[in-house]
Amino acid sequence: MDSNITAALIGLIGVIVGAIATSLLALGLEYLKSKKEEALYLKRRKEEVYLNCIKCLGQLNNEMVKTQLTVEYATSLNASLNLYGSTELSSRFKSILDNLLRITPIKQDAEIKEFIKDVRILLGIKD
Repeated sequence: MDSNITAALIGLIGVIVGAIATSLLALGLEYLKSKKEEALYLKRRKEEVYLNCIKCLGQLNNEMVKTQLTVEYATSLNASLNLYGSTELSSRFKSILDNLLRITPIKQDAEIKEFIKDVRILLGIKD
């Protein structure tokens, strides 16, 4: 009878250890999944912000007359880029934007192409 109780206790301990291990594994997997989803969300936000910045720069570079709406949109993009983008690209966007919004705008074709190239590298987009 004593061996039956010992076997039952060992079985109970095994079940408890198994349940704890399963719970910890499930928590770990859920944590990894949430981290992956968060990284994907941030990447998508960056892609969206960079794409809108590129569109805006292209539009401003091709238009000689700047509308108030375009200027406000570019300013809001700069704020989004400061939040989601790299510091270097954010300052370059600001510099290109400042040159395009001058009283006498300076064409920024080469700078915009370089900006696009660096965005592609940052996002891991291959040619």
